[in-house]
Amino acid sequence: MLIAEHTLLSRGTTETLCAFVLDGRYENFPAAVVKEAKHHILDVFGAMLGGINEPASKIATAFVRASGGTEEAGVVGAGFRSSVVNAAFVNGISGHALEIEAVGRAPGSDTLTLVAAALSLAEKYKLSGKQVIEYVVLAEEFQGRLGLGAPGG
Repeated sequence: MLIAEHTLLSRGTTETLCAFVLDGRYENFPAAVVKEAKHHILDVFGAMLGGINEPASKIATAFVRASGGTEEAGVVGAGFRSSVVNAAFVNGISGHALEIEAVGRAPGSDTLTLVAAALSLAEKYKLSGKQVIEYVVLAEEFQGRLGLGAPGG
């Protein structure tokens, strides 16, 4: 135990955060964390659907549609697919368009961008729901920990 504590304390911040992410597994998450992650994902997906007709979303959708791109992931509510980057871009804008993001999370954590990226990547790489939840939990934790360590966090 003393060696483990010493090793953890002797790591730098970046190494500690990276080890946390690399060691994180869905199977090790408490049930309450998995349930909360599912709520976050549904919350963001609802925000995306709610924002698809907002001016910023329409502009981003038109831009991405005109730009083309490899059909890797769906643009929520738009009826077409684009590159994973373009899909995450539009889906993130749509999710933010109504500014109804969940609040009360750790400073610096933005569930909306994480979920938009996770869903697009999951579609491209055919990831399971468990893998999406694992990503969302670890990414939120990582962002939140960085936010808490930042000035004002």
